[in-house]
Amino acid sequence: MMASTFVVLGLAVVASPIIHDLGISRAQIGVLSAVSTGLGALSAPWSGRVTDLIGPRRSVLGCMAMSVLTLVLAGLSTSYGWLFGAFVFGGIPIGWSNAASNTLIATVTEPGERGTMTGLKQGGVTLAAFVSGITMPTLAEWADWQTAFLVFAGVFALFLMVAARLLPTALDDQPTPSRDQRNAPVSAFVNRLAVYGFLMGLA
Repeated sequence: MMASTFVVLGLAVVASPIIHDLGISRAQIGVLSAVSTGLGALSAPWSGRVTDLIGPRRSVLGCMAMSVLTLVLAGLSTSYGWLFGAFVFGGIPIGWSNAASNTLIATVTEPGERGTMTGLKQGGVTLAAFVSGITMPTLAEWADWQTAFLVFAGVFALFLMVAARLLPTALDDQPTPSRDQRNAPVSAFVNRLAVYGFLMGLA
């Protein structure tokens, strides 16, 4: 959850040097956040189906790998177009992170433990906001904003390697949901929750 949201949260705290270096407007910074989170929302149903098909381990590792690549692309950006492409790509792990992490939790924990584990993993988003806010401006001042993104690409690449070693491959041997299960109608409760989530995300 930290890795997938870090690029958008990092953008917020190094927006000033990006605006100065690339000669762009504050509106263009807003577009970067909007396109990334918007694509995440639109791709989430698709990434949920992918998670069902390939399993929680591959999904978590794939999501983390895409997050690392997003940070690398942002860190190598020298123009607004390049940065825009990085944030478009970064929308996919934003939309995938909840499906991947929730499926992993449901697979490895028992009922009664899942609430605590889900709360801890969801705290990763807030932790990413804290870590980016306390470190990235200093890194941008010490070097530049590109270096700040690249440093955290390296940090999350290390986490990816640890996760690949710790998560057993047997996690992906779970039975795949049937076509009927995947195509089951969405309940009214989920629809109401989606509206709530949309308003919260918009805020």
